[in-house]
Amino acid sequence: MTNEITIELTREEIDDIFAERDSKKWEKVLGVYIFLRENLFQADAADISAEYQRKFNYFYQVRRNEEWRKKFYSLFSRHSKEGIVHRFVLWIGDCAAYA
Repeated sequence: MTNEITIELTREEIDDIFAERDSKKWEKVLGVYIFLRENLFQADAADISAEYQRKFNYFYQVRRNEEWRKKFYSLFSRHSKEGIVHRFVLWIGDCAAYA
C-alpha cells in the first residue's frame, strides 16, 4: 500500500483553475490600487499610516531597507502637502520598480 494520490484533470479544468487564481490575484491588486488612490490625501501629511506604506510597498514592489523607506515617506509627506504627490508617486514608483 502506497500513500500516492492520483488526480486526473482535463486541460480545460486546469485552465479554469489558473483563470480563477489569476482573477483573484487581479482582484487583490485592484483593491490595493483603489485603497491607495482613495487614501492618498486623507492621511495626515506628517504621518503616513503603516497600512498605507505597506500597501504602497506591495503595489509598487518597494524592496528597500527601513532607513530608505523612512526617507522616502518623509519626501512623500512633504510632496503631499505641496500637492504634487501624484507625479512624485509615479516617478518614485518607477524608480522603486527598477532599483
